[in-house]
Amino acid sequence: MSEKTAGSSKEKVWKRSATEGIYLHVPSAIYYARYSQNGVRKFKSLETGVLTHARVKRSELMVAVEISRLRGAPSEPVSTLKTLGDVTARLVEQLGSTTQKAATKNNYLQQLAALKNCWPGGKFESTLPSSVTYETLLRLRENLKSVRWKGHLHRRAGVGYSNAYTNQVLARLNNVLVLARSLHLCGHDPFAERVGLQGEIFLPLNQKAPRLPSTAEMDRIFHEITNVVAGKSEIKPLLEWRVSRAMGASEHARFLAYSGCRLSEANNATFEDDHGTSFHVRGTKSKPSDREIPCVKAFRSLLDEIKARRKAEGGPTTGLLLTVKSSRDAIKNACHRLGLKKLGHHHLRHYFATVCIESGVDIPTVSRWLGHSDGGPLAMRVYGHLRKEHSLAQASKVSFSPQRSEGSTAG
Repeated sequence: MSEKTAGSSKEKVWKRSATEGIYLHVPSAIYYARYSQNGVRKFKSLETGVLTHARVKRSELMVAVEISRLRGAPSEPVSTLKTLGDVTARLVEQLGSTTQKAATKNNYLQQLAALKNCWPGGKFESTLPSSVTYETLLRLRENLKSVRWKGHLHRRAGVGYSNAYTNQVLARLNNVLVLARSLHLCGHDPFAERVGLQGEIFLPLNQKAPRLPSTAEMDRIFHEITNVVAGKSEIKPLLEWRVSRAMGASEHARFLAYSGCRLSEANNATFEDDHGTSFHVRGTKSKPSDREIPCVKAFRSLLDEIKARRKAEGGPTTGLLLTVKSSRDAIKNACHRLGLKKLGHHHLRHYFATVCIESGVDIPTVSRWLGHSDGGPLAMRVYGHLRKEHSLAQASKVSFSPQRSEGSTAG
């Protein structure tokens, strides 16, 4: 850069410093950084007249410019984000631009609020990311397990969050620290600092396998949903409407049980998604959840039954496939009348996965049918249980007797 002059006195306006890329603005005695970004040469004030300070600030600016280049985002000095509070605010901004459901976003915000409320020392906003250690995580976990809380409208109260919720809050802190490391605010990962006998920071979860009815009991439930008893003085149009709604509820429940779809996926299903031997599921949770599943025999029969009933009633065979959006109450009432444990919508997804696994379908395949993105571990952990009758049937195949080859004789 050439040195400019002002007026006839030939006084220098800019003066090179001993450090490359740093220039002194003589009239204001302020140092400026000169750099290139996206092929454009830029000047930026370093807001200091001390050269040593100017060197530090230019280094921070260059880090921010490099991060911006890698991300393709506008430049922002690293120095503007310093504390956990700053990084959390940035994380919340990113959360607002994601495609996650509103309920999921709200859960994340509640977990971040719990993180701040239970932070050791109570100064979360001003804590530097570089000061967070494994011991900090242990104290935070202890606070989460001993905090007093009240539920919605004060209808519930308790002491200490569950292991699952505690893990979720710890996971939000991990998200904050990952973002802090990407901004070069800290260089270590306290979640990976275990030494010697130090244990895993996340607490164990006591997941219980759902108690699912047998296949015969499930068929009884589906049949009982359609069992409508007419009232003594009930008019015929009302009775016909109730019968139609009961049939719709039964179709809704069987669709969930025979396809493994989530409730929102089933409610978005259309006649056009039926491709004969396969069915297109319009995923609503993640990219892998938009998928093609095979039409197993029971599912194929159900789809044909729905189409035939719609034609018989003079209704359309295009658009939405199911006529009701929820079969929860119908399932609950049917279970009550049969003396069985009540079931919900998601139990039918458990039922589908369990029957598939017990039928010999491998875990990765079941995982794909369910729309999981991990390839099987989640399906194995949640659905890889065995019902009692299947366990007994498999046990009958176990033999400790020696196998004799043909033609062998006893010695």
